[in-house]
Amino acid sequence: MTQEEPKSEHESKENKNEMESTVSKKDIPKKTVARILGVEISAPEGMKNPMLRLTGLIVINILVLVLLKLALKA
Repeated sequence: MTQEEPKSEHESKENKNEMESTVSKKDIPKKTVARILGVEISAPEGMKNPMLRLTGLIVINILVLVLLKLALKA
């Protein structure tokens, strides 16, 4: 039979911090940014320019896909 090693104080603090951060993310108040085809897009209440950020992410992803297509074509 093997015994499990007792967890160090550091490991138990890490686990506790992970659990607290998970709970706190759920508790952040959110606001609705847009509703498209019945899908609601929300963002944290304190975020500045959420639609600009979302639009930027979409444009960057499209650009990356186009560049990948061009790179694979050559």
